[in-house]
Amino acid sequence: MNVFEKLLLQTAVVKQLNKVIGQTRAEAEEALERGDTKRPRGLGSVSLPPLKSKAQVVDDEAFAAHCATVDGATVAVSITGPMEEVLAVLDEHAPHLIGEKTYLPDWLIEQELKAAASGKPVPGVELVESAPSMRVTAQDAAMVEALEILAGTPLAIEGGR
Repeated sequence: MNVFEKLLLQTAVVKQLNKVIGQTRAEAEEALERGDTKRPRGLGSVSLPPLKSKAQVVDDEAFAAHCATVDGATVAVSITGPMEEVLAVLDEHAPHLIGEKTYLPDWLIEQELKAAASGKPVPGVELVESAPSMRVTAQDAAMVEALEILAGTPLAIEGGR
């Protein structure tokens, strides 16, 4: 078998394994409770982290209105007409040429979301539970065993890791 055939077949094996891994992950996830960790034969660990609560904006207008009242929100003036005209007639004749907009800095949004996550009521924000995905960590022993499985095939991986 030449190097190109070997590469193609190794790639095909990886693709086939990925399909099977998806099914096996689903089986393992069903067998675990949130917060469980399994460490079979010192090969590594499989864990299903507990649910986490996360603050999420569900009403943009209510959240923006709330943030605008918090110190740190800034108001900027937007000039929509020629500067000379605005300066000459702004106060008396052309108030439609300006508009105010509140800008919410990223740090302020993060601050309010953290406050909501810690239990403070923040308008427009709700706590939602997220389910972190299962973690699979293979230790060196698993890598050695995997290389031993492949060693007897034409697709053997020289050198390992």
